[in-house]
Amino acid sequence: MAAAFLFHFGDLRPLFAAASSGLRGQGLFVFTLFAGEDGTDHAVAGTVRLAQSGCFQHSAAYVERLAAETGFSVLELQEVIHEHDQGGKPVPGLLAVLRL
Repeated sequence: MAAAFLFHFGDLRPLFAAASSGLRGQGLFVFTLFAGEDGTDHAVAGTVRLAQSGCFQHSAAYVERLAAETGFSVLELQEVIHEHDQGGKPVPGLLAVLRL
């Protein structure tokens, strides 16, 4: 489980591969990300505060593709409110639940 952690990495392929090799059969990989635009795998987060803190956004399509490539099935992948910025505006996120 990784809440508010994986968005510090751009390319998630090595992390997916490590989770896939480290989990037992039927193991769960559960994490949150900042939601990005489909058509872009990952990009520096769109808001100044998040970009300055080294955060990335990832698209749902990217998560689905990496899951398939590393032996995971997607049990759930939904948009959520990850957090609220300093002005109180919601910051969109993704909640992913993958099964090996």
